[in-house]
Amino acid sequence: MYKRILVALDASERDDVVLEHIGDLARTSGAAVVLLRVACYDARERDQMQREVSRAERALRHARERLAERFGVEAEEALVHGEPTEVIVAECLSRGCDLVAMATHGHGALYDFLLGSVANQVRHRLDVPVLTVRVPLGKHKQPGGAEES
Repeated sequence: MYKRILVALDASERDDVVLEHIGDLARTSGAAVVLLRVACYDARERDQMQREVSRAERALRHARERLAERFGVEAEEALVHGEPTEVIVAECLSRGCDLVAMATHGHGALYDFLLGSVANQVRHRLDVPVLTVRVPLGKHKQPGGAEES
């Protein structure tokens, strides 16, 4: 079974859907969990950077607490700035993960074919399984109550 699972978070309710899948899997397999949030911001915009880092820290804390409370699973947190596909692949490889889990936004096959998706790019660049959990588009609450569309 899996020994180390990387869970890529996007700081929305989609995170909770992925955590439901990973919580049981990690508990039953005894796998270590790494929660990863890739912060995307323009480094020249200090206010934007601070907002994104704060949002990412809240999402990581929420996810770690949810796994611990609901599934009894401890997790480590990683907050890394960069391009999501590059960071997810690099973190998976450097941390020796044997499974990556992430939500997909449900754009559809045509959108993914034309523009690609982070999940699709990740699965093509890694030799480990990538668990994608489809969550339809719509309004999603960010951890802490704010909404995004």
